[in-house]
Amino acid sequence: MLGHVGVPGAQGGFVGVDIFFVISGYLIAGNVARSIAAGEFSIGAFFRRRILRIAPALACMLAVTSAIAAFVLPPLALVQYGESLIAAVFSYSNLYFWTQAGYFNPTVTKLLLHTWSLGVEEQFYLVLPVTLLLAARGPKGALRWTIALAGAASFASAAYLTFVDRDLAFYLPFTRAWELLAGSVLALGIVRFPWTRAAFECATVAAVLAIVVCIATYSPTTPFPGLAALPPCLAALLLIAAGESNRTIAGAVLGWRPIAFVGKISYSVYLWHWPMTLLVRLGVFPRVHNGTRSGYLLAIALSLVLGALSWRFVERPFLGGRSRASAQRGVFTVAGAVALVLSGVAALFIGGDGLPGRFSPDADRVGNYLSIDQQMRTGVCFLDAPQSELDVATCLTEDPHRKNVLLLGDSHAAALWWGLHAAFPGVNLLQANAASCPVTFGSYDATQCGRLRRYVYDSFLASHSVDAAILTQRWDSDRNLERWEPSLRFFREHRIPVVLVGPVPEYSAPLPMVLALGITWNEPHFASGFLRSEFVRIDDGLRARLAGRPGVRYASAYRAICASGTCATYADRERAAPMLSDGDHLTNEGSTFVVRRLLQSGELLLP
Repeated sequence: MLGHVGVPGAQGGFVGVDIFFVISGYLIAGNVARSIAAGEFSIGAFFRRRILRIAPALACMLAVTSAIAAFVLPPLALVQYGESLIAAVFSYSNLYFWTQAGYFNPTVTKLLLHTWSLGVEEQFYLVLPVTLLLAARGPKGALRWTIALAGAASFASAAYLTFVDRDLAFYLPFTRAWELLAGSVLALGIVRFPWTRAAFECATVAAVLAIVVCIATYSPTTPFPGLAALPPCLAALLLIAAGESNRTIAGAVLGWRPIAFVGKISYSVYLWHWPMTLLVRLGVFPRVHNGTRSGYLLAIALSLVLGALSWRFVERPFLGGRSRASAQRGVFTVAGAVALVLSGVAALFIGGDGLPGRFSPDADRVGNYLSIDQQMRTGVCFLDAPQSELDVATCLTEDPHRKNVLLLGDSHAAALWWGLHAAFPGVNLLQANAASCPVTFGSYDATQCGRLRRYVYDSFLASHSVDAAILTQRWDSDRNLERWEPSLRFFREHRIPVVLVGPVPEYSAPLPMVLALGITWNEPHFASGFLRSEFVRIDDGLRARLAGRPGVRYASAYRAICASGTCATYADRERAAPMLSDGDHLTNEGSTFVVRRLLQSGELLLP
């Protein structure tokens, strides 16, 4: 939760799910094994207990979130929400979201993205009970070898696929199975830690420190869930092993009543934290900005309060009565009925094309830009997935009969492609862009960005001639220019004129969303309340630093949009086309608008 809401120093908070998988494997495998040993295990009873544990709080969250989605989401986003709702109801969210944008770069309308972990867990528990039953009837040692081989194969596949197809590695149940199996081997007694108390004390301190370090140092750029998932999972395993003896200081601290209460409500808090976090990011709370203290405090408060209420009035009644036969009768019938109702809601959203009559036509049109893919040659010349590779023949082929101009940078550079392509039909526009990839020269690593930059600087520009280069990236400070000095020197030494494009105005919520909300709530200046103030200073700083620099022309995208002192929010008001597709990327219409303004100001003159 801390990682998702944006608390500083908690970027790696996503490892909490991996710790959860270890705990889940330990608890469920232990319960199943004890039931089998006592001759009391039943597949039907197992899944009744799973439904009673998971479904009530989940159904409550899905029902409330669906009502909120119907109230705030634009039509196209509501259709996508309906698709994810069906996936959540039938526990294949992980497979559904695998087909969408990755976990670490989600659109703000994916209110149910967090249910992917429930999908992985439930798919795992379709297999585990049967495996334990068969192993119990097999030869001695069959269980140990089965779990050891499955865990090793799962971990190896995760480590490999993380560098081949990160999204597949993240969402595939088999690449996550080793984390649940890690807890299982402890619960089944396959692995034991015959240590002294002193050794356990040292191990638990090291485990807590390992988890804290992972939370503080991991980020969305960390290759995950491959080898990087091993430290938090092993740390969780050590803490559980030590906790079995109930004699360590860490165990006493974790057993402290306030912390234990957080553990009790943690499932419900997890269910609620992501929708609440995204509602803050969407801008539905006036004067509360994403990425600020008020933003993450509100998201945390809402998550904790709703989680506690859900635990007290939804989870607890079902958990308290799940062992009684009267509470178990009709579980599958009721669960099926609830699933049918929620599926009907999803079908209404999908079949009704997102229920466009909820808002005015202008609000629908502008809001739909949240879900419209912008044309920037994604996956071909703009790489937004770790496994994608630049199509050199399409993106970097020179034309001897035209001027060749290279567009280099990250997704903000890719967003300029549409406007540049339209404004310069007589220019051969070359393009090499990757997500979150600055144009810095040197210091190449093995990431997609490092490989792309190495190829452009060391291979392409070393053996090909371009007439000019247009460079840009997302600017979070004018001091970024210091890291650009080697790049600018490279282009100057190769006598390639450079146009450096500055930042666009950014918003703390998606511009299409707050424009749609402003129309719906009849607040014409609603969007301006989310404009981030620091980017005018960044623009001024870049202009001052580049003044008089030989071989470099500065083009102010900020002033192109905010020429009159008020930032234009629409690139084409008649068509209700917003300037940005989210909080900081130009739409195709916005790209055309900015390029046209820069041409008029003379800042984008090409040789």
